[in-house]
Amino acid sequence: MTKTHILIVEDNIVLRSFIKEILNKKYNVLQAENGAVAYDMAIKFFPDLIISDVVMPTMVGTELCAKIKNTLATSHIPVILLTSRTSLVYKFEGLESGADDYITKPFNLKEFKLKVNNILESKQNLKNKFITDSSFESLDVSLTSLDQKLLEKAFQIVKDNISNQDFNISQFSEDLGVSRSMLFTKIKAWANATPNDFIQEIRLSHAAKLLEINNLNISEVSYKVGFKRPKYFSQCFKKKFGLTPSEYSNKFNKNGV
Repeated sequence: MTKTHILIVEDNIVLRSFIKEILNKKYNVLQAENGAVAYDMAIKFFPDLIISDVVMPTMVGTELCAKIKNTLATSHIPVILLTSRTSLVYKFEGLESGADDYITKPFNLKEFKLKVNNILESKQNLKNKFITDSSFESLDVSLTSLDQKLLEKAFQIVKDNISNQDFNISQFSEDLGVSRSMLFTKIKAWANATPNDFIQEIRLSHAAKLLEINNLNISEVSYKVGFKRPKYFSQCFKKKFGLTPSEYSNKFNKNGV
């Protein structure tokens, strides 16, 4: 299993090494000495979390955070700001830049580890819900406004093409207005899935709703949600819901009697 990547941004080499030592056993740690270097690394490596000092040369932490949150390629990456400034003014400044959390130096080691773990767990739980939640498109997702708008648009594009058997990744990325590589990056960040998995999850969730109504047979439902082969549709449906389409439909109708 691939280790989670955390990017540490700190101009003080001693503190940077100390933070790396704290996290190195559990995570794969990347390092940058200022915000400008960190931004380039974020674009290149897409870390799972950025922990940044606020006061640094070249680019301060709040500016880095704002750039991360307002750049489509990196807007999904959570950021913890770290500073010795204790005034609420600076905390508000950090949070206004889009920071997910704020830690004041000198920090408590246990609190630091817990905050890192909680943010990463929260993001992972969100990804898991995308795959396991049967309501899928109605999830309460806590993303940046940039990601939220893009995610809503992605859902709508798939829903508009729900019965289009020829809908593919090229059309998806073109309609969404992003490159294929960006499409893969974003869906990986949102759902830990490929674009094809993302499309299929939405189609299967819609199929379940159609089966609950019970006005269509299995083949008709299959075609309605964009599957070319009913047999393959049934296999995918059972993998997701643990029941064949027929079993699901029968169970639902017995409950409704």
